Amino acid sequence: MRLGAKDPSKGKIETFAKQFTSLLLSTAPGVAMVGSRPRIQEVIAYWPTLVPAKEITPRVVLIHPRRVLEMPSLGPVRAQEFRESAPGPAQPQAGGDAIGPTASTALLDLCYARSGDKGNICNMGIVARSETIYEWLRDTLTAQQVKEYFGELCRGEVERFELPNLLAFNFLLHDALGGGGTSSLRIDPQGKTLAQALLMMQLEVPIAIRDSVQD
Repeated sequence: MRLGAKDPSKGKIETFAKQFTSLLLSTAPGVAMVGSRPRIQEVIAYWPTLVPAKEITPRVVLIHPRRVLEMPSLGPVRAQEFRESAPGPAQPQAGGDAIGPTASTALLDLCYARSGDKGNICNMGIVARSETIYEWLRDTLTAQQVKEYFGELCRGEVERFELPNLLAFNFLLHDALGGGGTSSLRIDPQGKTLAQALLMMQLEVPIAIRDSVQD
């Protein structure tokens, strides 16, 4: 069991810490606590912000031969280059194979995944094991489906971005880390385990598509 608390009032946290002794004395035998009462400390949290691109001059330093390259601002990025992808129309065929019968399959058998944190946003990359699987997932693994799967763990919206050249998707789960980093009370404040949790999702997958997996 892991207990944690945070509050703007230091007095409330001190009261919380004082309860540990009585909690240990009145709980199950064999419980132990290393040290005395928990140490109370200030929380320093990561707070992201945006800087106008015109204020930044990118610099690239080459070591051999020694050169310093500077690039002027390219201006604002066009929104359409990074807009959220929308699921396309359902495809009766994928990769030339008929849909045919389906089987309950874990996403783990179709994809690789890795996740991490960007403040209080969980950044999750999903890479399909074949082009056929990627095309099928474009219509199946939607942002709304991912949000519903994680339930109350993800309190904000979920965005999905497509990277077809990598056969991959990038999901952004907003307000999904309990504050993120040092301000989160979760055991996994960086969201490293959320990708593995998503890979446990069961989907009804056409057998012809499931069998297109490339090791």
